[in-house]
Amino acid sequence: MQFLTIHINFSKTWRGGERQVVLLFHELKKLGICQKLICRKNSALHYYFREHGYAYVAFSPLSSFFIAPLYIVYLRFKKPVIVHCHESKAQTIAVIAKLLSLKEIKIVLHRRVLFPIKKKITTPVKFSRKLINKMICISHVVEKAVQESIDFPSTVVIPSCVSFNSIEKTNLNIRKKYNISPEKKL
Repeated sequence: MQFLTIHINFSKTWRGGERQVVLLFHELKKLGICQKLICRKNSALHYYFREHGYAYVAFSPLSSFFIAPLYIVYLRFKKPVIVHCHESKAQTIAVIAKLLSLKEIKIVLHRRVLFPIKKKITTPVKFSRKLINKMICISHVVEKAVQESIDFPSTVVIPSCVSFNSIEKTNLNIRKKYNISPEKKL
């Protein structure tokens, strides 16, 4: 039975992390991976996924902590799921879903920021080894910050990517445009 990858990102705006969600979704789709995005209603990702015909469901910020976890549990009863959390609110929603579910839910976190994880009352639960299966860090420096903050054992470093299809090919001659000598190393 094929599994479903559920990406969660509740960011309102479009920044690097949201671009990475789109690139990952697009590349996994080419591999035939069944996926769905859970996002914030009226967010940049919501509009992007709607415009491009990608599978998604959007929740209002107020209802997200109540309805989104139940939706994940519902999807889990249909098929095995891997929940890929792309930011902190996503992680909270995934942990709630895992605690509510009677069936196993795998959770993968994606950590893109360098600052340490704050020690809050919820930190031991949100980063529990029993609840979180793997944490992806975009660099060894981010991984080190995680290890120094919470000593999480299951990290892996996977750098961010860029889509080479979006880079326009041009005949621009930089040396000629900026009057750079051929002897100068670029």
